[in-house]
Amino acid sequence: MIKIVSISSYLSKTGINVFDSGDENLNTYLKKYAGQNELRGFGRTFLLVDQFLIIGFYTLSTTDVDWLSLPNEEKKKLPKYPVPCLRIARFAVDRKYQGKGYGKIMMRDIFIKTLSVASVAGVYALIVEPKEKAISYYTQFGFVKLANVGSYALPVATLKKLIGEK
Repeated sequence: MIKIVSISSYLSKTGINVFDSGDENLNTYLKKYAGQNELRGFGRTFLLVDQFLIIGFYTLSTTDVDWLSLPNEEKKKLPKYPVPCLRIARFAVDRKYQGKGYGKIMMRDIFIKTLSVASVAGVYALIVEPKEKAISYYTQFGFVKLANVGSYALPVATLKKLIGEK
């Protein structure tokens, strides 16, 4: 059965060691740093698993975005100082499972978690800093490029529409 679990509840080192997204930086992060960052509270990593097999993972952390980098229509609604956001710090699917819809399962979970955080704390948007080859993946969900930075944002108001909340 496929489910999403916290890395802190995942017990198989073998599953982590055999994960291969095709990107050595993401593989190394999962194998060496994700657990440490979880313990230190720097980020929360979630695994999409089928029993002990890791299909994919993502890490969320907090950040803020400078008001000047926001689109002009958004600036009118927001204060002229950095706005709080949730960030997709890492996102990867094992190469054996890429292109089969598993990333969308994780994105939906990210959206739901973002709305949950936004319900108890100030969050303007979900932020990601995608590699060039991943930009089209994020823009299909409605992420828009921010000015003067390599980040893309998906405002919480847009997320609510995507998930069907009012």
